[in-house]
Amino acid sequence: MGYMRARRSIKLGSGVKLNLNKRSVGLTVGGRGAHYTVNSRGQRTTTVGIPGSGVSYSSRSSTRKPAARASSQRARRRPPQAKAAIPAPTAHPGVFARHYERAFYLGTTKLAAGDDKAALAAFRDADTSDDKHRAISPALFAGVLAFQLGDHEAAVPYLERVTNSAQSLPDSLMSKYAPSLHLSVEVNRISLPVPMGSVAAVMLLAECYCETERLQEAIGLAQKLHEHSPSSSGMLLFLCSMYLRAEDWDEIVHATAGISNEDDITLMLRLWQAQGMEKQGLPDAALEAYRDALKSKKRDEELLKEARYLRAKLYIQLGKRAMAKRDLGRLYGEDPGFEEVRALLASLG
Repeated sequence: MGYMRARRSIKLGSGVKLNLNKRSVGLTVGGRGAHYTVNSRGQRTTTVGIPGSGVSYSSRSSTRKPAARASSQRARRRPPQAKAAIPAPTAHPGVFARHYERAFYLGTTKLAAGDDKAALAAFRDADTSDDKHRAISPALFAGVLAFQLGDHEAAVPYLERVTNSAQSLPDSLMSKYAPSLHLSVEVNRISLPVPMGSVAAVMLLAECYCETERLQEAIGLAQKLHEHSPSSSGMLLFLCSMYLRAEDWDEIVHATAGISNEDDITLMLRLWQAQGMEKQGLPDAALEAYRDALKSKKRDEELLKEARYLRAKLYIQLGKRAMAKRDLGRLYGEDPGFEEVRALLASLG
């Protein structure tokens, strides 16, 4: 795991600052505010921070192979997804508009038409041709679209530049050609609408780090996002999804302390919390969490099925066969093909 240390303070409105500092002798790549160090032993050190917090997150890792992920279906996450869609821009570049502005406009028209590859090419052109770095939005859109197309390695440098930038978002290009744009980020089947800006860039950068075996850096980013917006259940869900990737159930239980089932997001958190309590050897607390998860029918059907299934399996472990049979029977009536519900029912007689 990484460690926390004091750093400098940066405003969120000006974008998110990513700090990478060396702590041992080695090769450091990057300029001011962005350093990546690899030493002779293959150890790498990175530090990341969220603006306004005054704290950064540092982690060390080596080139050794990471531990294999759990084979459990619920321990694996769905591949991260994001979708940016905008209406065709109503504004048009003027006669004297520079090339980077025309390229950005072309990108927005291609994105509105659903041609993501052509849009990505246009935004890359806009970013490259803006030799005086007047706008950061071309890099943001290029990073988002590279991520959307599944090229996480290509997305990282664009998203890191956005999080490093002192420019505010939306900038002049976004305000003119893509106002009020939101990005839909999917976290374990739940879609989180996020304004297209620095927070969206950090979320996607964290996902890219996960997909490129930089999990501790991803967790550090998610921690700072949650600390900046502690009342946001969406940011808590995002943070816990990172802990889930690391199979850190203790952190999930700690982070979700005190929550209750109010919507689909908190229902998902309750399910993760209950599983974490099971891992900690607290079956009664886990049952209480499952009970809360199932208290309302006005939730996502698949999540409710998952809650009933997990509770039934816990009942079986506790020797409460009648209660397990009741949950499984109800689940079988709703969806006979859900997981191995048929086999479990048969085993209970």
